[in-house]
Amino acid sequence: MHSGLRWILLALVLCACGTAPTTTSGGTTTVADTVSVELDIFSGMQNPAWTLRDAEAAEFQRRLESLPRAPGGRIANDLGYRGFVVRAGATTALVQRGTVQVTRDGDAHFRTDTGRELERWLLESGKPFVDPGTFALAEREFS
Repeated sequence: MHSGLRWILLALVLCACGTAPTTTSGGTTTVADTVSVELDIFSGMQNPAWTLRDAEAAEFQRRLESLPRAPGGRIANDLGYRGFVVRAGATTALVQRGTVQVTRDGDAHFRTDTGRELERWLLESGKPFVDPGTFALAEREFS
């Protein structure tokens, strides 16, 4: 891919995730915003939540960017496991059963998480923060 096009795509993805690229004197791009993750699993109780470290936030954005766009999708609001809510600045990504809905300033688009790889990665990122019983309950969703 042409390096100019790659920079434009990176800037668009970072903007879509609520972040702006910041170029340092070394020419590297860093992500400025905090990325928080919520395991959406409880009704009437507080859901487990954690904040991704900088390297994890960059990995999340890389994984999100690599997902193919989908012409549409549906995020269910059932009882029990409902996937993940990821917030980065003005952007929210709902990650559920192979579908990702990315919303920024009221504008939503969908991506396909084939094999639920992003969803599984998010669950693993929360292992230190989620109690073992809740983690096992969420993990069963991938069986």
